[in-house]
Amino acid sequence: MTAQISDFLILEGSEYNISAIQNKWPFDPKEHGFNPVSPHTACWRGYYCKYIVQDKELYLCSLNVSIGEGNPVGWAGAMPQESEFFKYDRMWEYKPKGYKVPYTGGIVIARDFIREFYVHMGFHRPHCYAIVKELIFRNGYLENETDHSEKMKFVRDSLRSAANKSDTQTPTIEEIERYVNAAFSLSYENKWT
Repeated sequence: MTAQISDFLILEGSEYNISAIQNKWPFDPKEHGFNPVSPHTACWRGYYCKYIVQDKELYLCSLNVSIGEGNPVGWAGAMPQESEFFKYDRMWEYKPKGYKVPYTGGIVIARDFIREFYVHMGFHRPHCYAIVKELIFRNGYLENETDHSEKMKFVRDSLRSAANKSDTQTPTIEEIERYVNAAFSLSYENKWT
C-alpha cells in the first residue's frame, strides 16, 4: 500500500492538499468521458485534480489523468500535455480555462505536512498538517472558511500522549481493517481525529 496523491486546492495564493470532503467529489473524470487507469500505486484513482478559489468561486484549473493505451483528446477547450511529474506513466494534464465547479458542501484543506505523522498508505488525515482549514461551498461559491489548525494541534498532542501511554498490544484484524479503510477514504467521517 502506498500514500496517495491527493487533490489540491489553491486558496489566496497557497496550495493545499484536500484532506477530506463532505459530499461527492466536485469533479469526476468518468462523468466527462475519461476512463482513468491507475498508473502506479500512489495514484489508484488514475487521476488527480487541482482546484482554485478565485473571487470566492471554485474552479478546476488542472486535471492530471492516466488513460492507459490510446491517444488523448482535447477536453473543455484544453489540449492534453504530458504531465510534468509523471511523463512515463501516460499521465496527461489538462488545464481548462474558467471551468466552474458547482460543489455544495465542506472541503478540508491542509498544508505544511508534519513528517512525524507520515503513514505509507492512503490519504493523510487533517491532523498530519500544521495548517488546516474547512471551506464551505454552496453551488461553487465559498460561503465560509474556518481555521482548524489549533484543533488539529490538540489532536496531535493527544495522539502523542496516547502513544506514550499505550502498551505494545498488537491490534486486531478488525482494527487494522478499519484503519486501512479510513486511510483510503476522504469522507468527513473519522477525519477529525
